[in-house]
Amino acid sequence: MTRVLIMLALLLAPVIVSGQYNSATSNALSGMSMLSDSVADYAYSPILGETGISSSYHRPFNTPGIDILGLHSAISKGDLIIAMGTGYLHHEDYCQQNPYLNLNYGFAAFRFGVSGHLAYDSIKDEDGEYHFSYDLGVAYSLNDYRAEILLLQKGQDDERLTLSLGAKPEPRVSFAAGYQIPKTGKNVISMGVRADLSEHLGILSSWQSLQNRFGLGIAVNLAQWTINYGIRSHPDLDYSHAISLDYSW
Repeated sequence: MTRVLIMLALLLAPVIVSGQYNSATSNALSGMSMLSDSVADYAYSPILGETGISSSYHRPFNTPGIDILGLHSAISKGDLIIAMGTGYLHHEDYCQQNPYLNLNYGFAAFRFGVSGHLAYDSIKDEDGEYHFSYDLGVAYSLNDYRAEILLLQKGQDDERLTLSLGAKPEPRVSFAAGYQIPKTGKNVISMGVRADLSEHLGILSSWQSLQNRFGLGIAVNLAQWTINYGIRSHPDLDYSHAISLDYSW
């Protein structure tokens, strides 16, 4: 059974590393980047608007031997933010890297962003391949409401258009809902919530319609440091676990 899970994880690796749900926050929020404050999530949102540095570890479906590491950072220059990072999956028979560069700019109530990805994967005893894709995004914020349009992984099989709406009915509670239109496959509905129970503790949760998956996470804050942990279910496989250490500036 373990071997079957490993092979399945390898088949899913291009999707896993290309920008979906590797960080602890994205794992807990099913990719609802609108609710995330971790720079690790620039991997799939070009308009995150956060600065800092993050390192992450992800074990998809709790499969032994399949580990995904991430390192991400973002700095600001006025209203312009420059972010970069990479995801690295390693297995004795397969490896993949997904470095990216992001630029996002805030103007009035809008934020615009673009990211370029240059993924590399190789299978044991075979030559590796490079795959280029890019992300585009625009967000509009008004008081406690926000709307986003994201075009992700343009040029790849997992290309998708995402429309999201978010609201903050209470100072420490945020909601978001998204509708994802992939290039192939079924459309996906996602919902997420983030509740900051105190200055030092936050809870994240989500649901996604495709395969009826759930996510749950916790954020522990200490000054500018944050430890995030996220877990995500699958109807047929084991839970996926991710943890990250962030420092914001």
